[in-house]
Amino acid sequence: MVDSIDQLGTSAMLARAYSEDQSGFLTLIAGMLEGVMPEDTVVERKPLHLFSSRKRVTRVKVTVGDFVYEMHTGSHEGSLVARRTKIVRGIELKTESLSPDVWMKELAGLLTEQARRSEQSFYALKSFLQM
Repeated sequence: MVDSIDQLGTSAMLARAYSEDQSGFLTLIAGMLEGVMPEDTVVERKPLHLFSSRKRVTRVKVTVGDFVYEMHTGSHEGSLVARRTKIVRGIELKTESLSPDVWMKELAGLLTEQARRSEQSFYALKSFLQM
């Protein structure tokens, strides 16, 4: 299973998806994380318009060990803000802004590691990447 995970190309898929559709990327990454790491993922959604039942993803957070990786929509339409926060015993020690590229590379590594530990995560990631 380990060799198969390396061949899935998680990092390349994320980079390609980001370059093709930056505005839809947050929705894509939210779906992936909810499938691969559901217990560690928090997705924030807001209505498209006042009284709208349709919602869009505005923030994604995933906790891995002592780190929280977060990406959210920026103040400019279509822009994304990424950051990583170090947490020890419930206290935020350091928050770093990351470029979306660095955030995606680190996230891809985390997803690959999670898929190595969990068969369910492996199949969820494999299914998602083959879309």
